[in-house]
Amino acid sequence: MKKLILITLLLTITACENVPAWKYSMFERPQGNKIYPKEYLKGWKDGCESGAEASANNLYRFKYQFRQDWKMLNNKIYVNGWENAYNHCRKYVLQHNLRKLGRS
Repeated sequence: MKKLILITLLLTITACENVPAWKYSMFERPQGNKIYPKEYLKGWKDGCESGAEASANNLYRFKYQFRQDWKMLNNKIYVNGWENAYNHCRKYVLQHNLRKLGRS
């Protein structure tokens, strides 16, 4: 019984490490070397997290959540970054999941 619990625990821990590569590359900022205002980057991070949650499978929906800084909704730079990232990350995650299923 102890072996079964240990094996289950080890499998669970290693499964948590299996985070897709897109988590680390696109959540911080858009690709390229362009310099963006801090409001845009904050909008990008929040929008990308929200977009990933919208297209993620049930497993990754536990990891990602809808994010939007309600205090910054009047800031056009923040909103522009949020919308751009939401659309980009939502589509990227959806394509990633479809490829995994062999449907691309």
